[in-house]
Amino acid sequence: MQITRELAKGQMVCQNFFQANVTASQTDVRLNDASNQVTNVTVPFNGELCAIVSDLSAAATVGTLTVNLFVNGTKNANFVTTITTLAAGMVKIPREKVLLRSGDRVGIGITTGATWNGTTSDLLVSVYILQELDGI
Repeated sequence: MQITRELAKGQMVCQNFFQANVTASQTDVRLNDASNQVTNVTVPFNGELCAIVSDLSAAATVGTLTVNLFVNGTKNANFVTTITTLAAGMVKIPREKVLLRSGDRVGIGITTGATWNGTTSDLLVSVYILQELDGI
């Protein structure tokens, strides 16, 4: 049987990254994963990114928070989430735009402007990855 790149042949997984008390004037500061131990997670199977969702515990009233994707230490500026006075942001990634290979490392970095005043807000960023289950 031939396995093709259909959604039914894969598994959607979610990797979470966070920062407590998001401070102002940060530039590409890498977020820790949910274990609070590492800033990158290794992808065990080939796959692709599907979405990045950012949630704050409270919205700021001024300033900007930008969420950036990093793959193997390189920032991908094509899919960025910018939050101003909302408590959430999301970017859906079209199929086959960010392909991942087994062993690639995925991370999240944030940049906040000097006027960002959501400094008591906690940030959770969820990265949705469709993993191909070939070879298992």
